[in-house]
Amino acid sequence: MKKLFLCLILGMLYLMSFGQCNTGSMSVSSPSGVAITSDVQNGNSSDIHQFTKNAVVQAKVDNNGNIISLVGNVQTTSSTVAAAVHNVTGASNDMLDLQKNSTTVAKFDNGGNLISTGNVQTTSSTVAAAVHNVTGASNDMTDFQKNGTTIAKFDNSGNLVSSAQIIITTSSTTSPGVSVTSSSGSTPAVYAASSANVPAISRITGSNTSNIHEFQNASAVAVAKVDANGNVTTVGYVAHKVGSAVTAAATISPTGKIFHIVYAPINITTINLPANFNSTTGGEITIVPDYAASFYTGGNIGRTIVATANVPITFVYDGTYWWPK
Repeated sequence: MKKLFLCLILGMLYLMSFGQCNTGSMSVSSPSGVAITSDVQNGNSSDIHQFTKNAVVQAKVDNNGNIISLVGNVQTTSSTVAAAVHNVTGASNDMLDLQKNSTTVAKFDNGGNLISTGNVQTTSSTVAAAVHNVTGASNDMTDFQKNGTTIAKFDNSGNLVSSAQIIITTSSTTSPGVSVTSSSGSTPAVYAASSANVPAISRITGSNTSNIHEFQNASAVAVAKVDANGNVTTVGYVAHKVGSAVTAAATISPTGKIFHIVYAPINITTINLPANFNSTTGGEITIVPDYAASFYTGGNIGRTIVATANVPITFVYDGTYWWPK
């Protein structure tokens, strides 16, 4: 009998020392303190706790307190409070480090920034997938950087600012790549400004023969266009400024694309170029003489002509002379 009792005691010690019990489960409860403590002492570098299945470690708490799952996911669930909290106090370490083959691929740093070597994707079927909210500050809402240098950003007012081109590609033949709506009385929907270069360029590439630019009405019908060859076509009228009347003189200055000449007893020999006129590309003006005005050579008028009162005369500038027609 004493031998049987001794065997039972030794058997229990054996199970306790090797931590294996294959016939049931163990439940430990405490109403006031820590229910169970696993303590590795005296320089032991072994794991503090291991969870095994069929004698194979599935998860463990290592000697430094790290919780490591070798085969599955670490899940946290809570219906009332935060499911997981990563709190770094008084340190500059990252709050969360995500690694692949021991190499960091994404992390939350000590300042709460999410940094990834890949894409950060957000998906939502009901609300905004991502919100960047800057409150009470002048910081940019979103900053796009390359090698630590900002190349594009959404500023605090919602403007998209880029140091390079903004390229928009659409695969649809019916929907525009950019659709901008401006309410009545507001500033222009699209505004381009430059102090040195062309502020806006419309370009077709390759063998594309589409119109370079179209102006459409509310029914999406083109009412004016610039075709692939640079021809301007409109279904309406091309309006021109009518300038104030000019008194005849040896040299006159046009006040608009169209203007009247008032009588004075003198021949006209020079017509100055209108304001903002491109002298290298030429152009036209139309003069309505209120009397039989005389235009003579000797200045920049190409040939002599005596006008008929109230009959418009169109002058064409070729870069050197004005030619009546």
